[in-house]
Amino acid sequence: MAGYIDPGMRPADKLIPWYFVAFFALVFAVNGIFIYVATTSLPGVIEENHYEVGLAYDKRIAAHKAQEALGWNAAADFSGKTLSVELADHDGKPLKGASIQATMVRTVQEGHDFDVFLSEIAAGQYATDIDFPLPGQWDAYIYVTWDGQPYQITKKIVVQK
Repeated sequence: MAGYIDPGMRPADKLIPWYFVAFFALVFAVNGIFIYVATTSLPGVIEENHYEVGLAYDKRIAAHKAQEALGWNAAADFSGKTLSVELADHDGKPLKGASIQATMVRTVQEGHDFDVFLSEIAAGQYATDIDFPLPGQWDAYIYVTWDGQPYQITKKIVVQK
């Protein structure tokens, strides 16, 4: 029957369908905020060519085993403004004449990474002074080449200004 109103129906009961509409509008609004934050914030990509790196995983394991087989002793240290590296072979003899490059990576902010080269200051001892553009945590990826053999060291550095 048209115009029939249940005598037990309260005026607030007419709003029940709108409660459903408001609930779904709230869900869409929150999802929209999540989508906005996800698309405008840090992408979380650590490796640009992640597929190729994944395919080369066995090569990385082999390189790590080859590095361990060398038996070198390597130590990296950062003090004040100086990054230093000490290298010795498996018998403890200093490795003279190595080529050492360090890539300084700012882990929390893109666009500030840079490379430095370490000079030999004594037999098996290498160092360089570094002026960091920003204070905070940095990762030093140190690449050593001696007698055609590659070697890698990683060192976390905290810079205070």
